Amino acid sequence: MKRRHFLAGGIGIPLTASIAQAVGQTWRPQTAAALCVGVANYPGQLKLNTPLQDAKAVARAFSDLGYSTHISLDPTMDQLLDALAQFRVIARDADLACIYIAGHGFMSGGEFRYLPVDHASAQIALPERLFLRAIADKPRHKVLMIDACRQVPEALTALNTPQVHSPFSGLAGAYSAYAAQPGSPAFDGASDHSPFADALIDLLGRGPQDIDRFFQEVRVRVIRQTSGLQIPWTRSSLLSPLSLQGRTV
Repeated sequence: MKRRHFLAGGIGIPLTASIAQAVGQTWRPQTAAALCVGVANYPGQLKLNTPLQDAKAVARAFSDLGYSTHISLDPTMDQLLDALAQFRVIARDADLACIYIAGHGFMSGGEFRYLPVDHASAQIALPERLFLRAIADKPRHKVLMIDACRQVPEALTALNTPQVHSPFSGLAGAYSAYAAQPGSPAFDGASDHSPFADALIDLLGRGPQDIDRFFQEVRVRVIRQTSGLQIPWTRSSLLSPLSLQGRTV
């Protein structure tokens, strides 16, 4: 459950900084949208260090690529559900919709679950499939990036937790990238960002490449930075090639 060592919630503050006109940039405004969520100020010892910085920096990287980008920091359960509902409207006409989430997470019944700031318990959390299905049906590509642990909390290991269907069941055109392998933690790094966010931020600023190759490079960097303790994971139901940095690869 613990993601690592160890501005306000609600949707989507749009980023208004000028969009970088980098050579090779091919996403036009309104054809790609991103929602970046960070939760750090959990109660007591659950408080985290870097998710807010991570969410803001990843959002900035998407904004620089031409995405319509929104952020939600330390949202409550209700605020996060509202942010997802608003993002569904914002991204309804986009070719690509991305969601990045950082904070506490865990595995239950074979599915990842995420904790808003006011529900730091294993009993109440948002399942991965909710994030994927919050994206409107129209976007051809849906990408979810999860910067959180994928451990099973000890409190749940003794329970007969039913297995759920895959979050991808009946959902085409989706891609999930996890900061850690199943059943494992995601760590803080020595910098201002988590190893996963640090790799994302740097690689998003480089030339367009296929999404599988992109996350292979993320994986290599995180493995190197954590001495092999953390291995990013992916799964996909994409229907066509995709580059996060541009329309073509």
